Amino acid sequence: MSPLHHTGRLLLKIISIVLLSCVLFLPATCVIVETASKPRRVRLKIAAANPREFKVLVHGGAGRFREKESEDKMHYDIAVPMMEGGYRRFLFIKYNVHDPLHYKIIKIKKGGQMVLELSLKDVDALPRNAKGYSELSFGTKN
Repeated sequence: MSPLHHTGRLLLKIISIVLLSCVLFLPATCVIVETASKPRRVRLKIAAANPREFKVLVHGGAGRFREKESEDKMHYDIAVPMMEGGYRRFLFIKYNVHDPLHYKIIKIKKGGQMVLELSLKDVDALPRNAKGYSELSFGTKN
């Protein structure tokens, strides 16, 4: 047997082992990870010259939104339930990410027109007043 023939057979065995390893071990590196946000309470204040012009709608599940009532049409106390999310990971790469903290769950309307959509991350980024309300300013404050 010639040395070239021996080298070719060795190379074929190495390639076979690598391919077999890929077939056996790569599926284990493709993972589906489920995540969830914690239930929490959001306190929101509409700061505007006429806050009664605004409506606050909250996600009610299955893509539906319901209007949130407030006695003074300025301060809103919103109970946000746990929301599920997740992502897929292949080797060290995340893809198909669904992060509950980025879901647009609060809508602000004025005169029937959508003015703003907020996620929990958006609410967390708003300034807070001394009473713990996240403040949304629209023009002149009341």
